[in-house]
Amino acid sequence: MAFQSPSRPVPIPASDAQLISIYEVQYQNALKANKITPLIIPYHFLNFFILIAYIILSPYKITRKFRFPILAIIVWHSTSMLLSTRTLNHSYGSIIGLYSIWCIYWSATIMIFNDINRDFKRIVYSPDQTLVWQPMPISLKDRIPWAVDLASTLRGINWSFHFGHPSNIPNPLSKLRQTHTATFGGCLLRFLLSCACIDILKLIMMTDRYFWGYTRVAAPSHLPSFFHHPAILSAYRSIITTAGIKAALHYQSDLDTLISTQLLGPGILGPAGEAWMHPSIFGPFSAVLNEGLSGFWGKYWHQIFRVAFTSAGRWVVLRLGLKFGTREAKVVMMLVVFSMSSMLHASSTLTLWGETRPWLDVRFFLLQPVGIWLQSLVQGALGRSYRERRRMRWTVNLVTSLLWLWATMPYLAEGLAAGGVWLFEPIPVSPLRGLGFGTDFGMPKQWWCWRGQWFSRHEYGWWWKRGIAM
Repeated sequence: MAFQSPSRPVPIPASDAQLISIYEVQYQNALKANKITPLIIPYHFLNFFILIAYIILSPYKITRKFRFPILAIIVWHSTSMLLSTRTLNHSYGSIIGLYSIWCIYWSATIMIFNDINRDFKRIVYSPDQTLVWQPMPISLKDRIPWAVDLASTLRGINWSFHFGHPSNIPNPLSKLRQTHTATFGGCLLRFLLSCACIDILKLIMMTDRYFWGYTRVAAPSHLPSFFHHPAILSAYRSIITTAGIKAALHYQSDLDTLISTQLLGPGILGPAGEAWMHPSIFGPFSAVLNEGLSGFWGKYWHQIFRVAFTSAGRWVVLRLGLKFGTREAKVVMMLVVFSMSSMLHASSTLTLWGETRPWLDVRFFLLQPVGIWLQSLVQGALGRSYRERRRMRWTVNLVTSLLWLWATMPYLAEGLAAGGVWLFEPIPVSPLRGLGFGTDFGMPKQWWCWRGQWFSRHEYGWWWKRGIAM
């Protein structure tokens, strides 16, 4: 049976720090009552280890014969994590759900939806420092790092699906380095800008109890009076939520780029240490202007999970006997992609400690295909004027996209806020709070923001006598 997160304390605590302290007590009580299981390392990474073992042994025909039972074990282990594994650290709480469902998706992508020995090729250097495609190595020794890399990849760093087409990889490498040079100062500046954005947004969020999880509260008194209008207040909170998600994704991407290209580099990581392997996590905004919502989700917004989603969509299209490129196939692909996305994001809020509402994530993502369809009706009704007049096309796509996101984004914003995801401190040092900003709203004047114990030793039955609990 799934663990039911406790209700938020009433009356509302005086500060977010007080609310977190109450949650800490609730969490410890749930642990003592054996209602939840903490995240145990290495036990809860069993599904990841099984996937790696499958990839390593996949060249053997007998391994392929057992792919469905192996996938069933991974599904069982991931599902048990979704239902009972919890942590008070709000970032890790979200990651538990995300990791659990992603293991199922990625395992199915590798075991069922693709032929691993044919469809996955890794980008490596040849002896003359040009780029070549490396299929799965024959040697078991070389196959292990190949398998670990494939199992753990998200954006596809070092993999062919990181790029839209092989021709997007320039050659020779010497010319590539001249045109895509990343300096330490440039990488550091982008990372610091991400940190600054997060610091500002965190301060804004903690002055509004909505982002503590109390999603029915009125507008904060310090906001101008017109913010008390429900439509304006909803739009404001949706914008802050979107900015928070985008800043967090940039922060993670910029940190990864800084470490990979500047601290480690190609000498250690190979092509993964090259700057050109780390393009912006977001695409061009012109895709929204030219295509509307389909361009927003398909080209502008991050494509971290794209390969798993589209692989499942193609598999379903083939099983239905549809021809790729037809309207029916496109509709099926879109429904599969957004359905999988809705389950992925719902799982990431289900495992938060607050009063979770994962159905709101499902509602938000399943409404996006409806918006794309309605927008296509508007585009078709305008006919030739829409196709030939760029200014009209941009205006129509921008306005209708913003209207649809304004109407649906409150579902996603409420789901995240209710679960308490914004209570997490993503950066350890806050210049704004260190300088005293936020003290009028109950926030202490302090530079260092991280608190509490993040790791501990923990007993866990027969599997591993001792592990690291989070």
